[in-house]
Amino acid sequence: MFSRSPILLLTGLFVAVALTAHAATPVVTTTVATGVTDSDAALNGTIDPLDDIFEVRAEYGLTAAYGYVTQGSSTLFGTGVQACSFRPSGLATNTTYHFRIIATTLDRASTYVGNDMTFTTLANPPTLGAVGAGVSNLQPGEASFSLDSLLSGSSQVTVTYEYGLTASYGSSVVSPTKVEKDLIAYTTCHAKATGLAPATTYHFRAKAVNEQGTVYSADDTFTTPLWPVLVTTAATGVTDLAATMNGTVVTNGVVLNVLFEYGLTMGYGQELAAANGMNNTSAAPVSVQPQGLQPATTYHYRLKAKYYWDQSYVYYGADQTFTTGVAATPPTAGNVWGESGGTTTARVYCAPVFSGSSPTTVVFQYGLTTAYGSSATAESEVSTNVSGATVWADLTGLTPGTTYHVRCVLTNGEGTVSSGDTTVTTLQPPVVITGAATNVGDLSAVLNGSVNPNGTSTTATLSFEWGATTNYGNTVGATPGSLLGAGTFTGNLTGLLPGTTYHYRAKVHYSFLAGVDYYGPDVAFTTGAPNTPPSLGGASTTRVTTSTAAVSVSNISAGSSDAEIFWEYQAAGGSVQTVPGNPATRTLGSTGAAAVTLTQLLPGTAYTFRCGATNGQGTSYSASGSFTTLSAPTVTTAAASNLADLSVVLHGSATTSGGGGFGLFFDLGTSTDYGTTVTPSGNYLTGSNTLTPAATASRLLPSTTYHYRLRAQEVILISGQPSLLAISYYGADQTFTTGAPATPPVATTQSASTIAAAAATLNASFETGSSPATVVFEYGTTTAYGSQYSAPAAFDASTAATTTYALLGLTANTVYHYRVIVTNGEGTSSGQDVSFTTLSPPTVTTSAATNVNATNAMLNGTCNMQSGIYTTTFDYGLTTAYGQTATPGGVLIGGGGILIGGGGVIGIGGVGGILIIGGNTSQNVNAIAPFLLPQTTYHFRLKLSDGYGNNYYGDDAILTTVSPVQVWRQQKFNTTQDAGDAADMANPAGDGVLNLLKYALNMDPATSGVPPQPQLKDYAGAQHLSLTFQRDPAKTDVTYEVQAADSPGGPWTTLASSAGGAVTSGPGFVGETGMSTGINGQIGILLPLQPLNVEVKDTVSMQDAPRRFMRLQVTRQ
Repeated sequence: MFSRSPILLLTGLFVAVALTAHAATPVVTTTVATGVTDSDAALNGTIDPLDDIFEVRAEYGLTAAYGYVTQGSSTLFGTGVQACSFRPSGLATNTTYHFRIIATTLDRASTYVGNDMTFTTLANPPTLGAVGAGVSNLQPGEASFSLDSLLSGSSQVTVTYEYGLTASYGSSVVSPTKVEKDLIAYTTCHAKATGLAPATTYHFRAKAVNEQGTVYSADDTFTTPLWPVLVTTAATGVTDLAATMNGTVVTNGVVLNVLFEYGLTMGYGQELAAANGMNNTSAAPVSVQPQGLQPATTYHYRLKAKYYWDQSYVYYGADQTFTTGVAATPPTAGNVWGESGGTTTARVYCAPVFSGSSPTTVVFQYGLTTAYGSSATAESEVSTNVSGATVWADLTGLTPGTTYHVRCVLTNGEGTVSSGDTTVTTLQPPVVITGAATNVGDLSAVLNGSVNPNGTSTTATLSFEWGATTNYGNTVGATPGSLLGAGTFTGNLTGLLPGTTYHYRAKVHYSFLAGVDYYGPDVAFTTGAPNTPPSLGGASTTRVTTSTAAVSVSNISAGSSDAEIFWEYQAAGGSVQTVPGNPATRTLGSTGAAAVTLTQLLPGTAYTFRCGATNGQGTSYSASGSFTTLSAPTVTTAAASNLADLSVVLHGSATTSGGGGFGLFFDLGTSTDYGTTVTPSGNYLTGSNTLTPAATASRLLPSTTYHYRLRAQEVILISGQPSLLAISYYGADQTFTTGAPATPPVATTQSASTIAAAAATLNASFETGSSPATVVFEYGTTTAYGSQYSAPAAFDASTAATTTYALLGLTANTVYHYRVIVTNGEGTSSGQDVSFTTLSPPTVTTSAATNVNATNAMLNGTCNMQSGIYTTTFDYGLTTAYGQTATPGGVLIGGGGILIGGGGVIGIGGVGGILIIGGNTSQNVNAIAPFLLPQTTYHFRLKLSDGYGNNYYGDDAILTTVSPVQVWRQQKFNTTQDAGDAADMANPAGDGVLNLLKYALNMDPATSGVPPQPQLKDYAGAQHLSLTFQRDPAKTDVTYEVQAADSPGGPWTTLASSAGGAVTSGPGFVGETGMSTGINGQIGILLPLQPLNVEVKDTVSMQDAPRRFMRLQVTRQ
């Protein structure tokens, strides 16, 4: 056999086409597999290419039909025997595989295979390292097991520790740690045994199990230690308010902090320390005396100990109880003293107070003599068995400068006691004087005051209240702000209005008790006529560029009237320029800073500036400031280089001499309007420096004249980051003309996307080159392709673009090849071959409906996406033509989608369903079908859509809705039958209201109730009978009818009615209120229908009839 095939040899930058001849069959040999583990192996072989070129791989599988090909390949050529080796991974453990070497010519025309060989992967059981058991007297009854190391072998390993009093063990604990296959784990597989006996020797061993076998460690032993012993013993010295709690402690070598827990229950709640740092080996007594016990009360208590170094370790003694005696102890009073709270108040105290066996009330008796005569009760009583308490009360309404006698009287259920007598003297009131205002100007004044405390020893806080009336409304602090003793003080008022009368008074505050204020008399002053011009602070610059300067003044005060603000600036030898301020005005009495940016300045020029302000009283200026604008750069546009049909290199230079920073850019376009910016690298120019930037402009049009220039744009730093200003300097315009078309296209085939069972999207990117280019996709099941798609229009010249094509009608589980071909007037470029495999079709199953009610039901199904991307919905309707759609999660069509679980990634769908991405496991899907008709059969099915117009369906299923009353009976009586207590005419509550009426009115049939009653109500000035009741639109199986008559015997006239859930209507219908819709309008979520409040009036007024009767009648449809 002799044939000739074109072979592509890619070497460096050149593609050469050679011809070769297959004169003889190459020798392909499969040799023994090596390096076999439990999950991979080296598949070996040799080939003599006999001067041809071959792509070499290995086939492997569970049979000689193979089924798998190694991912990597080798390209072998020349003469002589050459070795090859491939290592597939992910093999099954303990499994026999067939394999052989295959060699394929580069044109895919011929394939040669080697002989079949087999190998078997290993089956490795686990290997155990040393096993350890740890015990501690801090953890009584526990032992901790672990492995120093574990080699897991060929599958996941579970470790169990067996232990017991003999080598027969009898107990075990499983480690929660699982070690995955082919891992070496160290200090691992921890587990804990509990419930062990103290001072006891236990045998133990480790058992490791994987799918390849079970191994055991050697038998070993550990001995549990003694642990602390706490014994709670009987209480002693028990009285009505006291007891001693006792116990003994043996720490057995553990350093403990010992305490007692006690309380009214075995929850205890209170603790009392007994000893810290105990460490002994024989019983030592401990005891405590709790405080605050209550008479005739039983208390629980027990010993408790915590490890000294780590108090998370806790030990307990047994619970004990004691009961205190009956109440027998009266209170005890301590010393009494008082402090004056001012001229008419005082606060008196008594301490220490012991309340005794019951709650104690506290009364302070006071008066001008020891006969007292008046009393004040403390705010709260003292609880039982409280010692060391301090009690107090405020005495009010006292006479200034007077001495009072005081004593404390304590009373509880066991007696009354009194303290000794003491005295307290009230103060004379302080004298506060408001002095005349001084330094009164048109905008300010100084207020004056003085205070004489008359013996008050507390510091006074000083201020003035002031305003346009004696209501004042403003407060200004005084200087000094406080005084201890007598003295004068002042307050400075600013920001006043000219020619205005103000009131003020001195204020003195003492902080004793709740605080007391004293005031001087009211005084008034009138500010002078306007006479204050504006005032200005210092001026400064904050930022200077080549043509702008930001200037500011720290503070401007308007003076006695509104002021206009302006700025003046002047270049050396130039005229004065004036610009308005920002803000332009400052209102009467206001102050604040001002700033402005001066523009259109000359580069490298010295300027002086100042801020001015003018009001009705004159003009004022800030001190003058100065600045020098930065020098402008020198910018030169140089000749272009490397001119081609689609690109060029632009050049220029820029120089600064100590000016600011500039960004350098090239403006480029087919006219002097430019329109395109090309940014060179390293384009930031600053300091005294010169840059010669160059930048490549690409994707130009052939045979076209372009204009360009170098631009230097001023840069400032804001918070350390460069920011471009709208200030630029330009080099002269230059031109160049691109060459004639000479560049072919460049095509790149990209990976397919959104691969489905019957469709996929092909992708490519390309450069069109020097002329408009056409784009074609070739595709097929081999690299011969056989089919193609052409883009509908050519792409413009000198364009980088991407294109896609949705390929439909494909076969599932099939490999497809494709490539992109781009052609322009200068040549053709073919992208590389790319392949993809279509997915398996999804499996779709419609399941039985659940939660079937009268007007809605839950539709169910399952699906396996087979790694595809699908939108899920349910079709449903009265026939197998369906006609309606339900979206999973209960979101109505148009509502977007919801998130659900189920394996795979779930996202928001764009067409009313939910988008389920990937996953190769069965996933549950469900949706609510709303607004169904009662007692009606519906068809439904699960539907999956792939986005290409391909749909996959589950089988048809049916459901039959129930009647609304059946739903109600099931909820209330656990039956759907019209019988027994559930019957329409039954009355299980015995209140005379039948089930039918309670069903219609949303009443509980098991609870006694009263139906709605007619009421008299005014309508347009006349009294009518009116009835308001609840109508449930979901209850379509009843009719509501409101009737009226002149007598109970009738005849009855219908005023309003509603049947089958319809809107109420009739001559007496007034209105329905409440939410009845089943849709939340904001998010499209299905909601249950809500009952409506229906109002109906009698059409005959009470003025027109002596008697009227009204009733509600409900009938079953």
